[in-house]
Amino acid sequence: MRRVYGDGTCRSRCSPTRDTIAKIVLERRIAMTTLWPVNICQHTFLPLLERNSLVLDLGANEGDFIRGITNTFGCRIVSLEAMPHLAEAIARHPRLSLFNEAIADKTGTIQINRYEKRCASLFGPMDGETPVSVTTVKSVSLHDLIARERLGTIDLLKVDIEGAELGMFDAAPDADLLACKQITVEFHEFLYPETHDHVEKVKARLETLGFQIVRYSLDNTDVLFVNPSAGVSQLTLLWHGTAVKYSRGILRRLRRMLG
Repeated sequence: MRRVYGDGTCRSRCSPTRDTIAKIVLERRIAMTTLWPVNICQHTFLPLLERNSLVLDLGANEGDFIRGITNTFGCRIVSLEAMPHLAEAIARHPRLSLFNEAIADKTGTIQINRYEKRCASLFGPMDGETPVSVTTVKSVSLHDLIARERLGTIDLLKVDIEGAELGMFDAAPDADLLACKQITVEFHEFLYPETHDHVEKVKARLETLGFQIVRYSLDNTDVLFVNPSAGVSQLTLLWHGTAVKYSRGILRRLRRMLG
């Protein structure tokens, strides 16, 4: 049986609409483009970025992640780096907004400890360690940063802030986290084992909000949270959490064996 529609077209009742076809095409494109992830500076995420995407980079360090995103996708980046000497050394780019600030649980100032053999952190020294220097820097909460810069939807949030991620996530409203399609995090439990329960609490909260979790590492140093709004299927995420994860592990071991 055929029916005449308001747009003047005539098709059978079982024929898919244009919107349905577009949805199917989009789902297939996402499935094909997400079969293998992107890894930049040990942060793994799905290649769902394009030139009009927005990346929020928390913990720029020397700017390697910025360069990787710029060279691969050419999209807009908003980036924060707490240490003044590192922020000053990062090359500027027309699509980069860089701020010499620390992301934290609240807006104001915080003290950052600079160490000789590892990255600066708001956490105190480990056994036998002494900070090289202590620097007071401006801090901003995730909520205040998003509001100040009017960020809207964030296609990728990258978090590598030397332990401060726990306080940042605790203070962030649900709405700000749900504005992110993907969140790639290096948790610093490997440096601070006492934070294990806190890390699991953060992961559980994001899962409760609907995020799917993909651990690309055996520990929590490379964890991806995928928002349902990203349009990635459960099957694709299962593929990443098993085949992709373990095949990458095998390749790493082979490289070490071969020197």
